[in-house]
Amino acid sequence: MHLALTSFFLPPAAASSIASQALAPGATLRRNHAAGVQVRCVSGSVWVTQDGDTRDVLLAAGESFTGDRRGRLLVHALEASRVDIG
Repeated sequence: MHLALTSFFLPPAAASSIASQALAPGATLRRNHAAGVQVRCVSGSVWVTQDGDTRDVLLAAGESFTGDRRGRLLVHALEASRVDIG
């Protein structure tokens, strides 16, 4: 089975407030300048990583993570998910 990778980019101006985003399985949300950006998994499960960070963060529904690096932050849906990011 082949899964298509879908990528979404939130520019800093659009992402300055909280944005809710539905993600299909395998979709990836990218956010630049991610220091202080909070990702909250509303439903499903997502994998979060940041440039220059060796941690892999897995979030289930109800869990959150706050970016602590200036670089890019990626949120990848492991299943159909909804995240709030801001």
